[in-house]
Amino acid sequence: MKKIPCIVAGIFLSMGVLADVLALFAIGVGGYAIHIRIEKKSRLFIKSSG
Repeated sequence: MKKIPCIVAGIFLSMGVLADVLALFAIGVGGYAIHIRIEKKSRLFIKSSG
């Protein structure tokens, strides 16, 4: 009966790791999208000023 808490702890731990990975992935995608937006805006700015 002692194995059940270990399994539950393992599941919670893996869920935590998965959540961290998903959070990092979301941050990465968000940062990339912002970067593309800034790049597009700066290109438009360069075109209009030049």
